[in-house]
Amino acid sequence: MVEESPRSGAAPYSEIVGDLESAIRELWAAEGVDQARLDDSPKPRRYVLGMFPYPSGKAHLGHVMVYSIADAVARLGRFKGQEVLNPLGWDAFGLPAENAAIKNGVHPADWTAANIEVMRDQIGRAGFSFDLSRELNTSSPEFYKWTQWLFLKLYQHGQAYRAQSWVNWDPEDKTVLANEQVIDGRGWRSGALIERRKMEQWCLRITDYAQALYDGLDELEGWSSRAVNAQRYWIGRSEGAEIDFTVPETGSVITVFTTRPDTVFGVTSLTIAPEHPDLAALTSAQARPAVDAYVAQVLRQSEVDRQTDDKMGVATGITAINPLTGDQVPVWVSGYVIGSYGTGAIMNVPAHDQRDFDFAVLHGLPVKQVIFDGAAPAGAELTAAHTQPGTMRDSGPFDGMKSTDAITAIIDAMQEQGVGRRKVRFRLRDWSIGRQRYWGCPIPMLRRADGTWEPVPEQDLPVRLPRDIDFQATGVRSPLATSESFSVVTLPDGERVEREVDTMDTFMDSAWYAWRFLAAGDGEAWPVQRANSWMPIDYYVGGLEHATQHMIYFRYLSHFLHSIGLTPVREPVVNFLDNGMVKLGGSKMSKSKGNTISPEEVFAEYGADTLRMYVLSDTPFEKDREWDDVGLQAKHRFLAKFYGFGTGLREVLPRTVQNVPPAATDAWGKSFVYEIAGTAAEVAVSVDEKRSFHTAISHLHSTAALLRARSREVGESLERAAILGYAYQSYLKMLSLFAPHLADTLWRQVTGADESLFRQPWVPEPDPADLVRSSAEIVVQLNGKVVGKLVVPVDADDDEIRQSLADNPPPSLANRVPDGGSQRVIVVRGRDGEPRLVSFVLK
Repeated sequence: MVEESPRSGAAPYSEIVGDLESAIRELWAAEGVDQARLDDSPKPRRYVLGMFPYPSGKAHLGHVMVYSIADAVARLGRFKGQEVLNPLGWDAFGLPAENAAIKNGVHPADWTAANIEVMRDQIGRAGFSFDLSRELNTSSPEFYKWTQWLFLKLYQHGQAYRAQSWVNWDPEDKTVLANEQVIDGRGWRSGALIERRKMEQWCLRITDYAQALYDGLDELEGWSSRAVNAQRYWIGRSEGAEIDFTVPETGSVITVFTTRPDTVFGVTSLTIAPEHPDLAALTSAQARPAVDAYVAQVLRQSEVDRQTDDKMGVATGITAINPLTGDQVPVWVSGYVIGSYGTGAIMNVPAHDQRDFDFAVLHGLPVKQVIFDGAAPAGAELTAAHTQPGTMRDSGPFDGMKSTDAITAIIDAMQEQGVGRRKVRFRLRDWSIGRQRYWGCPIPMLRRADGTWEPVPEQDLPVRLPRDIDFQATGVRSPLATSESFSVVTLPDGERVEREVDTMDTFMDSAWYAWRFLAAGDGEAWPVQRANSWMPIDYYVGGLEHATQHMIYFRYLSHFLHSIGLTPVREPVVNFLDNGMVKLGGSKMSKSKGNTISPEEVFAEYGADTLRMYVLSDTPFEKDREWDDVGLQAKHRFLAKFYGFGTGLREVLPRTVQNVPPAATDAWGKSFVYEIAGTAAEVAVSVDEKRSFHTAISHLHSTAALLRARSREVGESLERAAILGYAYQSYLKMLSLFAPHLADTLWRQVTGADESLFRQPWVPEPDPADLVRSSAEIVVQLNGKVVGKLVVPVDADDDEIRQSLADNPPPSLANRVPDGGSQRVIVVRGRDGEPRLVSFVLK
């Protein structure tokens, strides 16, 4: 019989876990078990990538969650005989470093380098299988040289351009933000309310790829529906029509975009955006003071605030002619119309759009109903907009048609008359990448005295960030403008030109870093043949909040790179695993709220394996989970108990590597081998295909109970001892996906092998000839209410079932049973004697 505590003289797991984990990590580093052969490996490839961290100097639970998921997938790939690339880098540019420099007098480069050193050690203590030989830092010239090269490629292919545009201005960070970086009207980093300003900016024509990006969503079968839907909404494809309204006073045209051309006969006004380029020409002299004052007020608001500002507006004092009715309708200006979406002008149909209805009621504008559902009599006064399809009325030649049919007919008629056209519009807008800050990638462009721009020659890259910067200077576009060594360049012909002093949005770095991990040196950004072998990424792990920022840009650049032959497919990610957050007190953890949990402190007290298992257990990885000390401690007890069990096995098992199941001559051995192989197959499917990491960990608990039970039945049989040894070693492979330190340590102890567990193959598929059921899934109740399920050996006695329940309680049970509370645990069996239910009764 195997003891449940460490062998004689061994210290308890809780006392040695720190040394145990440190020692095995040193062996991994010395043996190079995590390094990938990118070129000459005959194995199939698996590219696994967790979104790289910003080097703030403090690792957090989000990092542990992301990299625990990626690590499980990477380790399983190695077991399956794949060549696995699982690299780590640092998203090292950004405003926090610059703000720290301003506050503390520390240069951003020095601040960033110090933080990377700290975080590399912090994350390293978790034991993730990163190939650190491929580590990168986006703020190093070796990296941003190629970010600049990529910008030049975009410029050469007409994707990068400079234009006057309305931008989102963060008054606290004093920089422009892309639309995706404005969250609820506030800057994504500073939290400051965003203002709208007009500024000349470098932009990327992401809208050229809007249709392709939208269509590509149908290919993303390995993405969650919530991630795909988030992108679908952000890209925002709308089918409709552009309609031309002529202004009789000037003969100019106001073009509107609408998805409801069937309502054109119900137009009672037009509304244009404050940013509309023709606003001045569309405003009468009498209305100009009121319009100017209103526009100045609106442009101090964020787009989100403008959408919720009770539909205020001002009449411009002119009218426009409805091309299908000949009616003259007034033109208004309102902040709820956004200049960069559509044409910057809309037609108001208050009877059939609630927003227009509210606007009309507020300003006393007419409400004209032209679509009826058959129940409402003509002339009835509306109390809300009628937004459903129906029958056309008061719509000229289209009377009596179904409104859904009239859409096509009206567009056709407008096209024939030359007053409108069929049109597809997107919510997605071009990507403004210029930032008026220092700590970012310099934009490699030069401006001549005549105002024209030309690119820096590729051979002169990188354009390096200077250190002679005055961060406190005012009245300059960017801190880079304060560096004389940087901002003015003398060309070979003697002409003095100005460098661009804006830097790039840091999302430019993360939008292409996946390819840089494939680099073979500094002679090229990446070898195309490597991209052909390794892209797309097989598993990409990160939070859902990046689905409409980083992932949009990532996909865009991949589509572009594919179009110029530098990557093999358009879509860069096969499986996107968007994980949930770990919360404390119901809120997202943050320093400002004082509700953070330090991974370092958890590592010190419980070990990294405990935390890694805990963050992925009990709850689907994509859902948020509440931090629970009880659950964390339960995982530690489980590992400690298994450590005791494993060290006891050293004295009774064959001291040899067992990757192939021994021959079994009886039902005991056959069923045991089949059970272990079947569980390994379930664990692999849960990790690779179902993304059900908590289910895989549940299998680890039930199979640990099975190992204990079978170990008590070995007796003096050498055959059973060999089969137990095989089952135990197979189990260690499963355990190692989540608790690699403990699993590899026990593996080396029991086998005496000089090489790592992670050099071994995965458990062979189960042989149907060995099929003998040996486990049962039973219901767990608390005071008569079902709270979960538990897998136990079919022949487990009542005490073993109670112990299994104590080792692996369902989360709802663990959180509701008080420590030391009075209770009974009742096991209910069927007629065949197999366990069916275990009931927990609180007295």
